[in-house]
Amino acid sequence: KAAADAGVVTKINHPGDGTQTHDGLAYSEVGDKTVELMEVRGVSEEKAFIRALNLGWHLAPDGSDDTHSPNWGAVKSWTGILAPGLTKRNILDALKNRHCYSTLDRNCVLTFTVNGASMGDIISEPVKEVKAEVVVDDGDENDATAKIELFEDGVVVQASEPNAADCRWEPACTPKPGKHYYFAKVTQADGNLIWSAPVWVTVAE
Repeated sequence: KAAADAGVVTKINHPGDGTQTHDGLAYSEVGDKTVELMEVRGVSEEKAFIRALNLGWHLAPDGSDDTHSPNWGAVKSWTGILAPGLTKRNILDALKNRHCYSTLDRNCVLTFTVNGASMGDIISEPVKEVKAEVVVDDGDENDATAKIELFEDGVVVQASEPNAADCRWEPACTPKPGKHYYFAKVTQADGNLIWSAPVWVTVAE
């Protein structure tokens, strides 16, 4: 509650698979107003991320390291932030709005939209269909994208295997009426993983 009142950006650290920490990730309406991020850097933490999303949390995946020495940013995972600039205000606003993704590839840029809304957004107006767009841009020509998966409510519903460093994929689906969330997961040929923040939608009756 104090964090929510202060308007700060907070995140869930070291969630494991989500069953043993943070009270099993039990949903908190107050907590959901202030916790924007969760560390997602591997398969176990992906399970925790999906568990939290299914319980109602609105979170973006974060790729920060548990670094205890002065080599920050040079280890194995990073957070990509979609912001108009690199000022402190830009970065904090982007994190507050969940406009970010977790990546094990330092220079790979991922964008993910649903019906034009950016990753991290909650679409307030009901929609009739879902049109996603995933764009992967990697500066290393040999760093190919082996697979892109579209998750709907924690389950893979479509996949693509572009086998290219730079690619664009535009899957569409017509989910059942009600509330849903979507996010993209990228698997590179070398095994590196990238997770987008979700977009939340309500499908009209």
